[in-house]
Amino acid sequence: MTTASKAPKTREKRAIPGMAQLQRVGRSLMLPIASLPAAALLLRLGQSDMLGAKGLAGALGSNGHWLLPVADVVGAAGNALFANLPLLFALGVAVGYARKPDGSTGLAALTGTWSSRASRMPCPPTCSARRPQVGHNSSSTTACSVASSSA
Repeated sequence: MTTASKAPKTREKRAIPGMAQLQRVGRSLMLPIASLPAAALLLRLGQSDMLGAKGLAGALGSNGHWLLPVADVVGAAGNALFANLPLLFALGVAVGYARKPDGSTGLAALTGTWSSRASRMPCPPTCSARRPQVGHNSSSTTACSVASSSA
């Protein structure tokens, strides 16, 4: 008696529509999201009840005076990460979606984010530009031009 060994059927893998795009989104968001725990830890350790006067520096007494500036620096580092989170997301998305992630991709993301922020800044109080009101058909300029007070 001979038994023919049958090779197991190999199932063809079907491609899930849109899966490649979802993987690119996930890869591009990994960098900014991975930096959040570090930012949170730095910010928390810099608080006064952790490394500051009410925390470890206070518990060490007169020997812990050197720890106060360290706590300030650690807290400022965590705060800087949270303050620049839009930049981290812009860089992460740009580099994650790029076919060839190099320095020019990051520079383009940084430039785009900065110019977007600058265009949304409010006019200073000394601005003489008239803003058109919503619903009115006005041809006045929306650019902010600061009036000079000296004539």
